[in-house]
Amino acid sequence: MDTAFYSREYNNRELVPDNARWVDRWLQDSERARATMTSHLNLRYGDSAGETIDIFPSRKERFYKCGWLGENTKRGTQPATHPVPC
Repeated sequence: MDTAFYSREYNNRELVPDNARWVDRWLQDSERARATMTSHLNLRYGDSAGETIDIFPSRKERFYKCGWLGENTKRGTQPATHPVPC
């Protein structure tokens, strides 16, 4: 498979007809989560600007949410309601 194939297949802005509506919802949900939940934001794990993580602790389990590679940053994500591998 070539680069054009992967670029086309992983471009949700083009593949999902109402993509903008979903992204707007995710941004609103993320802002609400950051404003209302206990969180440790922008913890560094490397030297480059993009090497940060947000942690939203839980008494039951711990959840880690990564940014959407190539389309968004962790700003547009919210804590997962189930374990999500990064």
